[in-house]
Amino acid sequence: MTQARRHTFSARKLAVLLALVAASGCSLATDVNSPGLLAPISNLNQTAPTNTALAAPLQVLVASQFGERLRNQTVTWTITAGGGTLSVTGGGSSTTTITSLTDDSGIAEMNYTTGATAGTSSIQARVGEVPPITFTVTVT
Repeated sequence: MTQARRHTFSARKLAVLLALVAASGCSLATDVNSPGLLAPISNLNQTAPTNTALAAPLQVLVASQFGERLRNQTVTWTITAGGGTLSVTGGGSSTTTITSLTDDSGIAEMNYTTGATAGTSSIQARVGEVPPITFTVTVT
C-alpha cells in the first residue's frame, strides 16, 4: 500500500512564495492616472467633399485601466494618409500633427478639414503607450 505524502508549508514559506509570484507575474500598473484605454466616440468612418470641414469633430475617450475617465491627457492627432488640415478649438492648425487635451469627461477632440484631392484620408489618435485609433475619411 502506498501512503499519501504530506506536504506542509510553513506560513513563512507560503508568504515568500506568494511574494515571488506576485513580483514576477504582476503586470497591473499601479498608476491609476495613466491611460489604459483609448476609445473612439465619433464614427471611425466618415465621408465629406473636398475642402470641407467634417460636420462634427473627431473624438476619443481616454480612461485608466480601471475605466476611470482621465482629464488633462495629451492626445496626439496625426494625418497618416491623404491630406487635409487638423485643428483644435481655441488653438492652432496643422497639416500633419496636432495635440489636444482631454476635458473633465476624458474626451479629446479635433476638427478635420478635407484636402483638395479626392481619395481616402486617415487620422490617427494616440495617447501614451495605448494602441492608437485610426479614423478614415473618404474624400469625394
